[in-house]
Amino acid sequence: MAAAVAALGVAVGPVNEVVKAVVVPLFLRPLGYLVHHKRNVNEFREKMFTLERQKTSVQRLVDVARERGQDIKEEVSSWISKVNATELEAVTVVVRALGVAIQQNNGCLWDCGARYSVGKGAKIKIDEVNDLLRERDKFGDTVSIPPTAPRVIESMPLMPNFQVFEPTNLAMNQIREALEDKKFNLVGVYGMGGVGKTTLMKEMAKQLNNKGVFDRVVMVTVSQNLILKKIQNDIGENLGYKFREENESVRASRLLERIKHEARILIILDDLWEELPLREVGIPFGDKEDCSVIITTRFLDVCGNMNTQCNVEVKDLPEEDAFRLFRMFAGECVDSLELHDVAKEVVKECGGLPVAIVTVGKALQNKDRTVWVDAITQLKEVIPSRIPGMLPRVFSSIKYSYDRLENQETQLCFLFCCLFPEDFIISEDDLLPYVLGENIFEAIETMKKARNRLHTVLETLKWSCLLLNVDEKKGCVRMHDVVRDVAIWIAKEDHGFIVEVGKGLKEWPDNMKNLQKCKRLSLMQNEISKLPEQMSSYFQLMTTLSLRHNPKMEIPSKSFEGMISLKVLDLQCTNIVSIPSSFSRLTELRVLLLRYTLWEGTDLSLLGNMKKLEMLHLCHCELSTLPQEIGGLTNLRSLDLSTNPDLIIPPKVLSRLSRLEELNLFDSFNEWEIEGSEEDGKSKACLSEVASLSGLTKLILEVSNIECLSSTFPFRWENLTQFFIMIGRFYLVDADDLRRGCYSARMGFYRLTIPELSNWAKGLLGRTENLHFTKCRGLRNIYPGLDGGNGLYSLKSLKIKECEDLEHILIAEEESVHILAFNRLEELELSDIRNLSKICHGRFPKGCLENLRILSIFQCHNLKHIFEMSMAQGLPQLEQIEIFYCDGLEEIFMKNEEGEDKEGKVVLPRLRVLELDSLPNFSTVCRVASLRDFPVFERLYIYKCPNLKGLPISLSPKSTPYLKEIVVEETWFNQLEWDEPSDKLHLQEWVKVNFVT
Repeated sequence: MAAAVAALGVAVGPVNEVVKAVVVPLFLRPLGYLVHHKRNVNEFREKMFTLERQKTSVQRLVDVARERGQDIKEEVSSWISKVNATELEAVTVVVRALGVAIQQNNGCLWDCGARYSVGKGAKIKIDEVNDLLRERDKFGDTVSIPPTAPRVIESMPLMPNFQVFEPTNLAMNQIREALEDKKFNLVGVYGMGGVGKTTLMKEMAKQLNNKGVFDRVVMVTVSQNLILKKIQNDIGENLGYKFREENESVRASRLLERIKHEARILIILDDLWEELPLREVGIPFGDKEDCSVIITTRFLDVCGNMNTQCNVEVKDLPEEDAFRLFRMFAGECVDSLELHDVAKEVVKECGGLPVAIVTVGKALQNKDRTVWVDAITQLKEVIPSRIPGMLPRVFSSIKYSYDRLENQETQLCFLFCCLFPEDFIISEDDLLPYVLGENIFEAIETMKKARNRLHTVLETLKWSCLLLNVDEKKGCVRMHDVVRDVAIWIAKEDHGFIVEVGKGLKEWPDNMKNLQKCKRLSLMQNEISKLPEQMSSYFQLMTTLSLRHNPKMEIPSKSFEGMISLKVLDLQCTNIVSIPSSFSRLTELRVLLLRYTLWEGTDLSLLGNMKKLEMLHLCHCELSTLPQEIGGLTNLRSLDLSTNPDLIIPPKVLSRLSRLEELNLFDSFNEWEIEGSEEDGKSKACLSEVASLSGLTKLILEVSNIECLSSTFPFRWENLTQFFIMIGRFYLVDADDLRRGCYSARMGFYRLTIPELSNWAKGLLGRTENLHFTKCRGLRNIYPGLDGGNGLYSLKSLKIKECEDLEHILIAEEESVHILAFNRLEELELSDIRNLSKICHGRFPKGCLENLRILSIFQCHNLKHIFEMSMAQGLPQLEQIEIFYCDGLEEIFMKNEEGEDKEGKVVLPRLRVLELDSLPNFSTVCRVASLRDFPVFERLYIYKCPNLKGLPISLSPKSTPYLKEIVVEETWFNQLEWDEPSDKLHLQEWVKVNFVT
């Protein structure tokens, strides 16, 4: 591009004066294009050189940020894309300018049209480049999103409100003293399994972080099966760093440098079972004085092997503390005359270990004395000492809680959780295939009911303290390592489970004879290279086999012969080259998971023999064509074909899957044919085939053929409650969120001219909760333009970006007053809509936007105000207002255009945050009404609002009692107009004012 820009200098060499020969136009601007074409091109050349330099500078910053694993801001990525497009368009200017120069050199001086065109084109490009340079100034050198703060270190549900008992307090004080002593920066914390080491350290991490003892506190779990890459990933994630390398040594070097950038950092390595070389992980122990490390372990000799400088023991609870904790979970009944003596005996049998006390307490809640007495007998039973580091009392306590579960389906769901690796975050989607394939919920007939039942069972297990909640991930659970050890023992002894997970196995287990009675086998997260040639004599009883995450596995053709009882086969992330012929023998199989497994060109026709198959997942399998045989799987209830971008689905395959309830085509087949337009020549499926599936409850698909939007056909989606339909293409969508079901009822439109919508599109819009539009044309308003007659009644989130034809969001017409549009809307985001002049044209209907919580507006330069005063008291739920880069905005609430002069006050009782950035003409929130009494207001941010002469809302301990922070420019703040000279000082004494540059 630089060479092309340089060529402009040649294009605008000396030219003869020709102005006199030109008929002077009536308008000066066209004349300027002609007369000053040379100057325009020269100026464009200089601007392009400047833009090139700025792009190079930004690209360097982006490269450094990516090297550090940081995410690039969307506006920066967008800016680079725009610059790249401008560079390509500049080539056109170059070519045309060269043409003019050649004509002039050949003596052709009268081609005014060419020079006019070049001059005009260059001037237009100058304006575009100036806009890009101004955009560059706005984001400055901050091109990336700052590293995310460490994940919230969740307390274990075993202690919802952390209790400081005597041993806990003693251990915490010893740890604090060790960390405060500059000589100790490697501390060992040890104690029995279930004594509460992890809970204690999570609470300490919170306290040390909140009190500012360390600038960064990171806590990761190591566990019994030490996997170096997992530890590196977990530490990196806490620091906002993403690895791109696979080599462990290179990763360690990257992590070492990243940690050195932290001022004072504490790294807690939880649950060590053996020595861990810190430098091999990438922890700069010894090289960085303000880097401290704490390890927790069950074994004191691990501390010795790690050369810890100070060791702290977490002891079991004394009798009085143990009884207090027991009372918290068993209830006040422990103090009754009937149960007090028995309760004391139960607590004694728990041995002062919190994990035992809590699980038994929960199990005995609301039970009569006979059950309590029997509990003592069971807790005293001698248990074989087969689990390393496990005390008999702990085992008995957890086993007792398991035995008290209400039914076998709850017990089996609990045991299936132990198939996954230690500390694995188990989602409902992870567990569902296993319980569905084994028919744990016998009376359940649909996928939706099975999901609901599984959710209920997991809630029961969390309530029983046998599973832990994962706060930051909805629908996910985790097993305490001690509880998991007991679960594996029970599963093996009573239910034929064998769990050899994450042990680094490279070969198939040698003890084949021990596998003869195996019913459920999990070999997840190993490095097994090859399955045995034939396993028929060993696995006739097997119902579940999980080989997930064995990435280099070879499967001989006869491996599955003889597995006549197999119902669940999990081969995700095994990278197998082809479907083995023995798959045809798996006639009892109900669940087959092949995510990240198959290679391009794999023949799937053998799957047609699995007539009982109910769940088939083939995502990320590089599929090219879905075979006709899949249409014969008439019992299929869940089909996942996502992330197969080259997939073609032939006609009459999907329509035969009459029992299908869940279909996922994310980033997959999207070239749907139009019904009736193909007849003999049709080679791809019609959208009407999907519409005919009346059992669908979950649907994810993309429609690239825009004609489908106006194509009318019957649709039988009465049961559809969860869907994501993307018209155009999937854009900035998280595939993992979709897989976890984080999408409810969602539609998106991307890069298309929206036609008149047909019955199926309007029907879905009426049920849509989240609606997105990006770079769409032909859209002048959302309501009534896209309404199907119900006012978009279900809509909760509306996001619109770069839709240049859009003028209004809502047009309140007299005939539509009875329809309450947007009354459930909670979030409204409008971005880069150049022609948007009003949110609402006409009088807002009462109740419209009454549930709006978040309002975000960016780069809508034609907006002069947001609402009329008629809405000033109609936004009772509004919590957050963000308005950035809106050049024309003057105020938020303006006087009613219809002349009603009832000037009350702006009432926003839930407003917490107001952020105003780069609004050159903004002068007030509202000119005609007072702005007082914001009872929950917390944060005010104002930046580059030069026309705003005073604080936009009244701030005082009385009107805004919860105000925490004001962020403003210092120069602007010092020039503010105050009612009283002392107001500024009083404000700064009362609340923290931070200045930005």
